[in-house]
Amino acid sequence: MYIPVSGRNELSLKPLLTFLARYATHTKYIDVLLPVVNTVLDLYQSVIGQSTEIDELLKALQQKVKRELDLQKELHSLLGIFDMLFTANSNASTEKQSVKLINELQPSEGSVLPPSSSMLE
Repeated sequence: MYIPVSGRNELSLKPLLTFLARYATHTKYIDVLLPVVNTVLDLYQSVIGQSTEIDELLKALQQKVKRELDLQKELHSLLGIFDMLFTANSNASTEKQSVKLINELQPSEGSVLPPSSSMLE
């Protein structure tokens, strides 16, 4: 993974960083590009501060990744809320079914067995 992105000068690093900043968080490419982003950042962290253009591209990439992380955190919390709602709905539904079943099993007024008698007597 290091060889295709290593050893680049400023001119050949710019298009790569531009591409990564644009597509790194795109759903279609995220699985492939996030490891590339990590590799590029590992390899070129030592050049930060040497070129204004490279620094701006790295900043754009950082902002893009930060926005994606914030979005993922928000979506994760929404999933938690939905889980709680579905669980509460499921519990309420189960409780209603239980009450209905108990009501169906209780003898009615016209039944042969009195309400307090049991089947074992």
